[in-house]
Amino acid sequence: MISFKTYFESNVLKLYETIYLENLGELKAMSDSGNSAYNVLDGRDIEIFDNGKKVKFLSTDKNLPVEKDIVDSIKIHIGSNVNEDRPVVVFDIKFKGNEYKNIQFSIADRSGNETPILLGREFFETLKNSSNKDVFIKTTD
Repeated sequence: MISFKTYFESNVLKLYETIYLENLGELKAMSDSGNSAYNVLDGRDIEIFDNGKKVKFLSTDKNLPVEKDIVDSIKIHIGSNVNEDRPVVVFDIKFKGNEYKNIQFSIADRSGNETPILLGREFFETLKNSSNKDVFIKTTD
């Protein structure tokens, strides 16, 4: 069996899962081990306020308004020499029957994508390093 690190450094793996986000409920997610940036949650009508400390957006999958504290921001190169600044927020989530606290998500319009959530490599590392190691992936490391 090869190690988690070796496998995900040499392969891009896409899986479809359902995760539960606090206040939003169950949402479809695509896991993409090729995404080395933050997880992404679909949001529309994004409004940053309170001197850049908070963000409001509409969660399109559930059509619910969301207001969260901004914990970081990230600049994403989206192609054709276009960069996008995205706010980063945290959610407590449930995945495969286990709870994970303070998982970071950037907020962006994912209307052209298959799922409202994209989970990246960092999320897999969180799972690997959690006390629930046997729930998702077992490694030899």
